[in-house]
Amino acid sequence: KAQALVDYFEQNGYVYDNEYEPDDESIAYFLFTSKRGNCTNYATSMTLMARMLGLPARYVEGFAAYEKNERGEFVVRDSHAHAFVEVFITGIGWMTFDPTVPGYQRDYSANGTNFDVSTFVSYFSRIVLFIGVAFVLVVFVFLNRIIEVFFRLSLKFRDNGDKVIRLYRRVVRLLTIASNEKLSGYTPEMIREYLVKRRGVELGGLIDFFEKTCFGGYVPDEAEWKMVYAEYKAQWKKLTKREKTTLELDKNM
Repeated sequence: KAQALVDYFEQNGYVYDNEYEPDDESIAYFLFTSKRGNCTNYATSMTLMARMLGLPARYVEGFAAYEKNERGEFVVRDSHAHAFVEVFITGIGWMTFDPTVPGYQRDYSANGTNFDVSTFVSYFSRIVLFIGVAFVLVVFVFLNRIIEVFFRLSLKFRDNGDKVIRLYRRVVRLLTIASNEKLSGYTPEMIREYLVKRRGVELGGLIDFFEKTCFGGYVPDEAEWKMVYAEYKAQWKKLTKREKTTLELDKNM
């Protein structure tokens, strides 16, 4: 009986039309007059007809999985939302019957005419995740350079005396990070010696002008500042190179 109801719709000129707007939304109008509608009209009609024949039946909404990708896996889209019928068969249980006539099972992936929200959200979320991970990696890898860029930009808004003092403090800061040693208490002369012995770096101009500026109130002119700044930039990579700890040296051995 249930299968006969399914066959009835296909054998009696019913048409699937999801865009159709009937003059009357009653089931009677769909069954006897328009014979045109969507899956909801078909599923509702069959549920009522089955019950009239004494069959326990229920209206169900879900998804019709009929489209497959190139790997043979089922693809479920928002556009695959569907209404169908379940009929209780003694000794078997609830069985699915789909009274909707052919026409709704279109492969949108082939013609590209459907905008599927869930697919779009899925791809968009993946893109956002990829961009986010890439951004974090870029920041992590180039963090020192990014901080350095902002530091150098900040110098443009200072006078030459302040620039020299800030540049010297920046050197001490970089050495502290790279060596993991507390160098803030070192005198300029100790920093000079540390640079030469531990780093092979000569920043005599910067240290000399720092002492004159910090302790003598001297303000370097533009040429002197450019000389000091060029000296710093030339040695920046050596200043930021991390020194190996004792544990790391032991591992290498």
